[in-house]
Order: sequence, then C-alpha cells, then structure tokens
Amino acid sequence: MPRRRFLAVVVGLAILGPLSVAFTQENLTPTRDPVSGARLFASKGCVACHAVNGAGGSGGPDLGKVPRPIVLYDFAARMWNHVPQMSRQITTLGLNHPYLNADEMSDLIAFLGTVDASGRPGVVSSDSLSIGEPGDRQRGERVVADKGCLACHALPGGDVTGKVGGSFDRWTGFDSPWITVSTIWNHAFLMDIETRMQNRAWPRLTAAEMADLAAFLTHH
Repeated sequence: MPRRRFLAVVVGLAILGPLSVAFTQENLTPTRDPVSGARLFASKGCVACHAVNGAGGSGGPDLGKVPRPIVLYDFAARMWNHVPQMSRQITTLGLNHPYLNADEMSDLIAFLGTVDASGRPGVVSSDSLSIGEPGDRQRGERVVADKGCLACHALPGGDVTGKVGGSFDRWTGFDSPWITVSTIWNHAFLMDIETRMQNRAWPRLTAAEMADLAAFLTHH
C-alpha cells in the first residue's frame, strides 16, 4: 500500500546519508537536508494524513504536488491555516503534535521541495526553495492587532494585565526566518486550544501577512 512504499523509501534513504546542498546559505540558516526531511515526514506523523506523490495518507493534500519553488512564508501560512483541522485529526488518530525546530522546519521543506515522482529527495536549489519577500514590521504590528493576537498578548511595553500569553517582548532570539517561522508554528498548537476555549475563529494568514508577522517578531 502507498504508506508502506513511502516508509520503505524513507528507510532506504536513511542508509544513504545526507545529500549535499548546492546552495549558498545566509547566516544562521538551518541545515536544509532533504534526506532528514524525508525521515521527519514519517517520524512526525505527517505521513499518516498526507501523501507525497501518491505514497502516504489520504486525509490531507498530497504534499508532493506543492508548487515549486516552495516559498517559506507561503508554506508557513498554509501550515498555519491548516492547524485547526490538523489538531482535530491528531486527536482522532492519537498522534503527537508535530513540533519543529528551525533545522527540522528547513529539512522538511527541503524534502518537499526536491522530492521526485519516486519519493526520492534531490538537491536543494533556488528552483526548489526560497525564503520569500521580506515582511514589514509596521504592517506586522497591524496583523497582530487585526488578527486578534492582542486578546492574549500585549504589544512590547504594553499592559500585560489579563494577557495569558504575556507581552511580545518575551519573543526574542529570532535571528533567522527559519527560527521565527518554526516558533510561530509551534505556538499555533497552544493557540488553537486557547482559541477554541474562547470560542473565537481561527485567524487565517496570507503569505504576505506571515512575512509581516515574522518581521514584527524579529524587529519589535
């Protein structure tokens, strides 16, 4: 069956070792290792719901068909918008939440950006993966206000009374887009719980809004 075929490919790739990345990387850029990304796709449980070129689960979109190059902020926005549905499915299947650090985020996207029809990852290049246009800090502050983030968080220097998420002053150390996006992603699962408790709609983000939010968190 497709999932077994995909897992067999992943096990085979684990023996091959990491592929080289023919790509100049900015400072503090994570590993972008497609082979590690293939392993993560299985170990984080993505394969339970998603296929890659027909191999894997059928509960979500086939991620092997994501348009290339994969743009970090666009992909992150798609993942963010998918969180409520994903959380329900995780609960139904008894899976763990797929938390990702910056390296893991970059490896997973590198895999999805290079995988071929047979399920084998290739070499990362500008044709398979890009960061996307940088966001704007001031627009990002408007995103924070417009999307309801201030129901739980306070702006830097603001009043934190009644703010269960504290101030955005606490969000520090975002020295690369990958760190920022992975932190937003991990925070989304806690936010999903809080949003449902408050009976509020999930705040959907466009790729541009994700870039602006990242800029705000990086430079506030």
